[in-house]
Amino acid sequence: MYDSSTSMDNRFPGIITALLLLLVGIVSFLPASGFDFINYDDGRILLEHPELYDHQHLGDATKAIVKEHHPREEPLIVRDLTWSIDSWLFGFGNPRGYHLGNVFLHGVVVALLFLFMQGATGNYLIALLISATFSCLAIHVEPVAWVMGRKDLLAAAFSLVALTAVCKMLSAKSRRSAVTYYVLTLILLPLALLSKISSVTLPGSMFLLGVLYPHLRGEVQPRSPLAWNRVGRGLILVLPHLLISGITTLWYHRSLASFGILNRGYQASGLQHVRNLLQINPLAFLCYLRNIYVPWDIRFFYPWPNVNAVYSWQHVALAAFLLLALATLTVVLFRYRKDLLFFHMAFLCMMVPYLNIVFIGIWVANRYLYLSSFCLMALVVIPLTEFFRRGTIGVRVAIAILAVAFIGNNLVQTYCYLPKWQNDESLWEHELSQPSPDVEAFNVLASSYYREAIQQTSAGNCEALLTKASSVVDRALLHYGSYPDGSDFSFLARILYVKAIIGAVRNDSFEVRCAAYMRVLRLKPNFETVLWELAMLHYREALGAHDAKDRHDLAGTSLAYYERYTR
Repeated sequence: MYDSSTSMDNRFPGIITALLLLLVGIVSFLPASGFDFINYDDGRILLEHPELYDHQHLGDATKAIVKEHHPREEPLIVRDLTWSIDSWLFGFGNPRGYHLGNVFLHGVVVALLFLFMQGATGNYLIALLISATFSCLAIHVEPVAWVMGRKDLLAAAFSLVALTAVCKMLSAKSRRSAVTYYVLTLILLPLALLSKISSVTLPGSMFLLGVLYPHLRGEVQPRSPLAWNRVGRGLILVLPHLLISGITTLWYHRSLASFGILNRGYQASGLQHVRNLLQINPLAFLCYLRNIYVPWDIRFFYPWPNVNAVYSWQHVALAAFLLLALATLTVVLFRYRKDLLFFHMAFLCMMVPYLNIVFIGIWVANRYLYLSSFCLMALVVIPLTEFFRRGTIGVRVAIAILAVAFIGNNLVQTYCYLPKWQNDESLWEHELSQPSPDVEAFNVLASSYYREAIQQTSAGNCEALLTKASSVVDRALLHYGSYPDGSDFSFLARILYVKAIIGAVRNDSFEVRCAAYMRVLRLKPNFETVLWELAMLHYREALGAHDAKDRHDLAGTSLAYYERYTR
C-alpha cells in the first residue's frame, strides 16, 4: 500500500499544481490550434449544419440545437452548445476556434484528473505522477487534434468532476454537504451523457469508488475484506444514476436507429456474435496496451482486429490466454490490492461501450482510451512508486530509466504524430504510408482533393487537384486489385464512385461516365447515389438525342434506374 503520509492538507499547493498542469496540457497541444478541418465527420457533423451553429446570438444557436437535434447521427447537445460558442467567437467556418476549444479542454481534463486523484488517494505525489504521465500520452493526439474529439474531452471533464464530487460526498463531515455533492453528481451525469453517450457507464465507476474509497485512501489495508454494507449502500445511491443512463441510452439508440447506422451490415447473431466478442475484444485490448505503454507508428485506422479478419489458432489461443490473465488479475487484486482494484475495474467499466456488444462499429480507436487511460497509468505508477521507495539503489535506477524511456517515447511519438493532423493531405498520406492501409483512407483523401477541386475558380488548379484525386484512386485499385468485380470487393465501391464523379467534372463522354458508374454498381448494386446519377445522366442524354429511337431507349433506361433508385 502506498503511504498517504505525503498528503497535503493545505489546498493551496494542490490548486497551484492543478493550474500548472492545466498550462502544461494546453502548451503541449497548442500547435493544434492552427490545424485545418479534417474530411472525416468534420464536414458531415459540423460544417454541413450552419442552421445549428452559425448564429449571431448564442440564444438562437441554443434554441436551434435543442429543438433541431433530430434526425442526426450524434444528438449530443452539450458538445453542440460548445461548438456554437466556438462559432460565435471565431466564426462558423474558422477551424481555429474549435481546435483552441479542444486544446483548452485537454488542459482542464489534466487539472481535473489531478484534483480527483488527490481527493481519491489523499496522496499529492501519486496524483501528480498519474496526471503528469496522463498528460504526455501520445494516444491523446487524436481526440485533442481532431475537432470531433470534443465529445471525448467534454465527457472526460464532466466524469472527473462527478467522481471528485463522489469523493467529497464520501468524506463530507455534514449530511448537508454530502447531499449537496450527491445532487451535483445527478447534474453532472446528464452533462457527460449529452457530451458522449459512452458516459453511460459512469455510474459503475461511481459505485466502485464508493465501495473501494477506504482502500484508496489508505484508511484500511488493501487486503482487508470489503465492507458489504458499503456495497449495498453504493447500489442504492447509484440507482437514480442508472435510471438516467438507461433513459438517455434508449433515446440515443432511437436516434441512431432513425439515422440508419446501427450494425453497419453486421449479420452475426447468437453464439457467433459471442464468439466474435470473446475473440476480437481481447486482441483489441492488446493493441490498446501497446499504444499506451509502448506507442509506435500511431494511426487513425487500425485494420486489425476486426470481424472480417481470419484468425489462426494462435490468435484464438492468445485471446483465450488474455481472458484468463484478465480474470486472474481481477481475483489477485480483489484479494490483495483492493486499492488497485478500483483502477482495474474502472478501466474495464469505461471500456464497456467500446466492446461492440450491441452496436457493431470500430473495434480499435485511440480516442476510446482518452479518459480510461488514467486507470492504466495508476495501475503502473502506484506499484512502481512503492518499489522505488522501498527498493535498493539498483531498483530505483531501473525504475527511473523505465520512467524516462516511457515518457520520452510518448513525447517523441506525440511530437511526430501531432503534425500529421495539420490537414487532410498530411493525415491521410500518413495513413496510406502504414502497413495494410485501410481503403477508407484512400477514399477520404481522394474525396478531399475532389471537394477542394470543385471549389476552385481556376481551371488549372481544379484539374491539378482532380489529377491528385484520380491518382489516389489508382493507388487504391493497385493496392487491392485493378477494378475488381465481385461482392468481396464491395468496400471499394465508394472510391470507385470518386473516380466516376471526377469524370463528371472533367465532362468525360457519356460512354466513359456510364462505364465508370457501372463499375461501382457491380460492386454495390444498390448504391442509391449512383442509381440516381445514372438516371439523370441518361435523361440528359435523351434530351440531346436527335434520333427518336435513341431518345426512347435512353429515356427508358433513365426510368429503369429511377425505379431502382426509388425502390
